[in-house]
Amino acid sequence: IIGLLNGLLPCGMVYVAVTGAIAAANAYEGALYMGFFGIGTSLSMSVVFYSAEFISESVRRKIRKLIPVFIFFIGIVFILRGLNLGIPYLSPKIINNTEMQCCHK
Repeated sequence: IIGLLNGLLPCGMVYVAVTGAIAAANAYEGALYMGFFGIGTSLSMSVVFYSAEFISESVRRKIRKLIPVFIFFIGIVFILRGLNLGIPYLSPKIINNTEMQCCHK
């Protein structure tokens, strides 16, 4: 049941789209923004869903085995970025600016 309810939670892209809709000039433009987001999402999800029929079972098994490895490496990258080790292109240096810049007084 919890897994079923988990499917109702929006992903990060939905949060970004909702933020864009809130920033729209009026409710009509916000609704239009969310409508186009929904259309684009449904089209891409349909392509992924229907293209699965054209992939053989052996390729699907290989993909299923590679997904945990891919997730593991992405997790390692996120940890290395968070440690701020100064590795070029992997963990960029965090700049601590102690003075607040303000354009008005």
